[in-house]
Amino acid sequence: MTLLRVGVDARPLCAPYTGVSNYTLNLLRALLVHQPSIDFYGYHSYRWNLLDEAFLHHRSAAGAEARPAGVSPVAAGLQSLKGLPLIRGAARLMQGMAYSVRPGGRGLALFHAFQYVAPRQSTLPTIPVVYDLSFLRHPAWHPVSRLLALLPLAEQCRDAPVVHTISAFSAAEIQSLLGVDRRRIHIIPPGVGSAFLADRPPQPTTLAAFDLRADGFFLAVGTLEPRKNLRTLIQAYARLPLSLRRRWPLCVAGPAGWGDMDLPPEAAGLVELGMLRFLGYLAIDDLRDLYGAARLVLYPSLYEGFGMPVIEAMACGAPVLCSDAAAIPEAGGSLATYVSPLDVDAWTQALMQVVDSSASKDRDLRERRRAHALGFRWSLGAERAVGLYQAALEGLG
Repeated sequence: MTLLRVGVDARPLCAPYTGVSNYTLNLLRALLVHQPSIDFYGYHSYRWNLLDEAFLHHRSAAGAEARPAGVSPVAAGLQSLKGLPLIRGAARLMQGMAYSVRPGGRGLALFHAFQYVAPRQSTLPTIPVVYDLSFLRHPAWHPVSRLLALLPLAEQCRDAPVVHTISAFSAAEIQSLLGVDRRRIHIIPPGVGSAFLADRPPQPTTLAAFDLRADGFFLAVGTLEPRKNLRTLIQAYARLPLSLRRRWPLCVAGPAGWGDMDLPPEAAGLVELGMLRFLGYLAIDDLRDLYGAARLVLYPSLYEGFGMPVIEAMACGAPVLCSDAAAIPEAGGSLATYVSPLDVDAWTQALMQVVDSSASKDRDLRERRRAHALGFRWSLGAERAVGLYQAALEGLG
């Protein structure tokens, strides 16, 4: 491929790092390493920057901090102001204007919209990245501000030369709900970060920091929002015998999201007894250690475009019990155990079976899980992204 200049939406590269942020960062990093014939210009904070490894390192370092110190009242007040609909609307308008009038260098051929939609409609051909369409299937799971921000997506997908998604499930959703020709939809699954592939035992200091022991806890990972379905998981866990709950506390790792988690009445008592623990947002190294030390990793989500915690946990050799919904089976393959997401009894039974099994310690199974995770590589994603750009340019004629 001759020299190509691509604009990318760098707005997801802000802390805290969750699914979209990690996908954007790692795919761009792989592209910089494996495709030096492409120049990238990132748009963020009302300006454009040449996007290189130094820029990505700076952004990832800012996003890697975990368990931040207490926020001052002034900072908290400013943060709450940013969430007001009027303020958010004004910010989107200003971002759109800056995107339109301050192009990031001459000769951009495409704009890769990693945050679903471009900041504003423009003459620059746009490739939307559609991770999932939960906001159309289940709008009640999302704040109104997010629904409003995603209103242009259908039009941008219709106008786009190609559409980028992350799973076969999401491709089918895009075709069904947005009417996009399946031939224009390109799938680039996530890869596994190198930190999760490190072949080393969990660090005792990490476990001690969380007052945990190896093989002595269950771990659920995900941003705390309604579709993560913690209610069902907690109800199922609460039905385990007291002796098992004392031996294996349920730890939930992830930053605060949006919406009422609708936790069951049992949750408060479990928290008081130390059997249910909310760990907050974790640094990658800490998360890797907890994956590797968990008796079982749990992922009860109702709807996902892929399900990165499933593949991250497997990269660390951990057994995974997850819901059979949406794209999650594409991540877990044949090596995860699946349960209907809302079947409380089935979750309880599955937890009991895992406690009675040796699946978490079986060395052959752990190596098979790791081998499965190795099939998801960011270098392969970079190759597919080049194919995406080529298809987009061909579509533009």
